Amino acid sequence: VGSEMCIRDRNRYVALKEISEPHKASDAIVDRFIHEAVITGRLEHPGIVPVYHLGQDAAGRAFYTMRFLGKKTLQDSIIEYHERREEGDHDPMHLRHLLVAFVNVCHALGHAHSRKVIHRDLKPENIVIDSFGQVIVIDWGLAKDIRDPKSEDAARPVVTSDDAQMTSDGIVVGTPPYMPPEQARGHSVDERSDVYSIGAMLYQALSGRRPYQEVRSRDILLAVVSGPPRPLRSLAPEVPLELVAIARHRFVGD
Repeated sequence: VGSEMCIRDRNRYVALKEISEPHKASDAIVDRFIHEAVITGRLEHPGIVPVYHLGQDAAGRAFYTMRFLGKKTLQDSIIEYHERREEGDHDPMHLRHLLVAFVNVCHALGHAHSRKVIHRDLKPENIVIDSFGQVIVIDWGLAKDIRDPKSEDAARPVVTSDDAQMTSDGIVVGTPPYMPPEQARGHSVDERSDVYSIGAMLYQALSGRRPYQEVRSRDILLAVVSGPPRPLRSLAPEVPLELVAIARHRFVGD
């Protein structure tokens, strides 16, 4: 839907996001783009990317600016952690840093949920870790205000997330390996959907594999609604049982 660039504004760098190929954008795409800016701008928390300005350029095309962040994500940190382990570096502080990141994600989502907003597309690529270790949740384009029935209408019809597929009940919102079964079926979801997704990300952090990684992309939704992924302990038997218990949520795996 959107593309980002870095610009200088009032002696600071900010990220500017605009619609890719605006001449081809439908009204639904524009509505979703504005929805993302508005709903993100309502969430004021250190762990959520702040929106500075929503406006139109001289040609009437929508854009918004937000805090400029680095490109390192939780996905990068997970890969780096497991590469170090494979090389024989078992420093427990590396895992501790990952777990601290997850706690910060929980704090950010706790704020969003207190405002009755759910993200619906949590995954490691949507968690940025800046050069000072601050953890920031980004990409609220599929977010929903659960108090506002129009919020669902604004996001659902135009979702095209990675591996997303149509179900018999509706259009799937999110990224299949990280979504709970009810979301994979196209049903309505609430705050528990985000909690499940955090559990799925923790599963990946501890095992080095995303849930259902062995399943072909086109079959992941069916796998999600059919049962849990491989048990976490079978992939990482050294993981403490306490962390396994935290990661286990509905179908995230034992």
